[in-house]
Amino acid sequence: MKQFIHLKTKVLTTLLTIAALVAGQQAWATSTFTVTTVKNPDGTCFIIKRSSSGTTETVYYRTVSLSARANKNFKNVYGKLTFSNDELSKSIDVEEYTVLGRGDWAYQYQEGSTRSYRFEVLDETGRTLLASKTQDITYHDKYQVHGNYINKGVQNLVYFNSQGQFASSLPSGKYFDLTTNVGCVVTDEGYSKNNSLLFDIDTLFIYNEVCGTRDELGNSYIQRLGTKIYATVCFTQREYDDGYQYIQILADKKNTFDGDDPDGKVNDPEKSLYKACFELYKGSPAYTDEGKQFFPHRYDYVNRAKETEANVSHSSFFLNEGYLWQQKFKEGYRADNSGSLLLDHSTKQLIVRFDAAGSGSDRWSLQDFFVRLAVSDEIAPALLSNGMYVTTDGSHFRSSPQTITLSFDEIVKVTGTPTITTTWGTFTYEAGDGSNILSFNRNNDATPGTVLSVTGLNGTVTDLAGNDFIWTGTLDMGTKVGSLNSLGDYFAQSSNGNYLIRTKDDLYLLAQLVNDGTNVSGKTFCQTANITCDDTYTPIGTDTNPFMGIYDGNDHIISGITINAPSSNRLGIFGVISGTSSPTQKS
Repeated sequence: MKQFIHLKTKVLTTLLTIAALVAGQQAWATSTFTVTTVKNPDGTCFIIKRSSSGTTETVYYRTVSLSARANKNFKNVYGKLTFSNDELSKSIDVEEYTVLGRGDWAYQYQEGSTRSYRFEVLDETGRTLLASKTQDITYHDKYQVHGNYINKGVQNLVYFNSQGQFASSLPSGKYFDLTTNVGCVVTDEGYSKNNSLLFDIDTLFIYNEVCGTRDELGNSYIQRLGTKIYATVCFTQREYDDGYQYIQILADKKNTFDGDDPDGKVNDPEKSLYKACFELYKGSPAYTDEGKQFFPHRYDYVNRAKETEANVSHSSFFLNEGYLWQQKFKEGYRADNSGSLLLDHSTKQLIVRFDAAGSGSDRWSLQDFFVRLAVSDEIAPALLSNGMYVTTDGSHFRSSPQTITLSFDEIVKVTGTPTITTTWGTFTYEAGDGSNILSFNRNNDATPGTVLSVTGLNGTVTDLAGNDFIWTGTLDMGTKVGSLNSLGDYFAQSSNGNYLIRTKDDLYLLAQLVNDGTNVSGKTFCQTANITCDDTYTPIGTDTNPFMGIYDGNDHIISGITINAPSSNRLGIFGVISGTSSPTQKS
């Protein structure tokens, strides 16, 4: 066998060929491998098949996190399998977890109903991928979180014009209406009369529309995140007799309320979250836009009164034909950037009660009642404390495929193709959009002994509300590339222990190691494919450190080399060689 090397030097434009010594070695070859799956009650069975029998072959298998995290959503497995002469298939079971109840709340939620991981088969060195199968873990719909009502910031849930008047158009943002057609008539019996309206926020909004599930402690996704719920109560009103109208809004207190308020004033909330006093003109049209009321209001007061009401001496809120005399919030329940009521994320129910005061019967009525809701999330996503994970396959050698996953404290969305910078090189995003796990991969080409650290994320990663993830600092993952001082740390090996030259990087690395003094005496290097070089090449071996090993070209070609050598007698693949196994060069 001969190896033909097309060589172009900077000194001589001469085509040279070199015949490598052939010692009867063959590049390590394997069967063709495939992976199929069969579901079982606890997870998935992966069936590894090879195309031919008659030889003994060893392969390496492992699971790789994608949007499913090893040991969180599935049990991580890895190891070696040896096929005897007559074996064509082997199987490996992977346990998959129902995450609810395992205590890992962050891994219970995603936008879709699935998370995925990959089962890989590699050669016995763990460096070459032979076959793979991506597997989805399917969860019930209740594990899904929908971003339809999750906002980065809520300015208003009701749109007002410059005069503080309600406008027919709706504000921008993502909100949800809990509606009821139940109307009621309010008299001066007021709060004590059991005519409250109850809205099941937890079930009808949080559970049905946003989160889909609760954890083992009964908390929903947004409760876990510590987000807030914005709420605005809206209805159409009619006044029968002149008087004051009152509203109280309470949370999770169906059978309680604050006591009576004096005419035209509001006492401080004690049991309620919000209280207001307001009124319409006597005889105002029933159930028209002029009767629309919204609480809380965007403004406390607007100094505006009609001439016919010039006797009104105190500040009032002009809303079409109505006045807001006074409103008060319980401390901590008014949104800073809007007029909305800011509910605690653990709120289960919203209860609204009414009253009337003044002379006469003071009757008024309302209908078309609804509560407008939105989730506010203004906190950027962050990595979990154990948020970084690298494939635990025991073979973090140079040139082996590696996957790094980042786990976040909430669901994240990906725009484009982000990358992470590490001490092992730049890893490129592969999977995880819409979950809280993002996976990145590359073939590791770091020097053996290099500790893996992640130093940055480039690209756009946001939470469901649109808050950007910002990388800070350097995170050390502790894992090292192989171990030092072994050729096996640098090169893949065949079943008989020969070192494989598979790419130009392997060829260049061989030159670097030999020229730096690595002892390769008696070692055989087998080229497994044609190699094309497109940059400057340094010959293998120097006067001080000659090449003393065996190089088996195995009928493959090296082409495109440009040599930059100190003198004309170094114009070859090998600069200086020594020993009986030295290759020869022809011009």
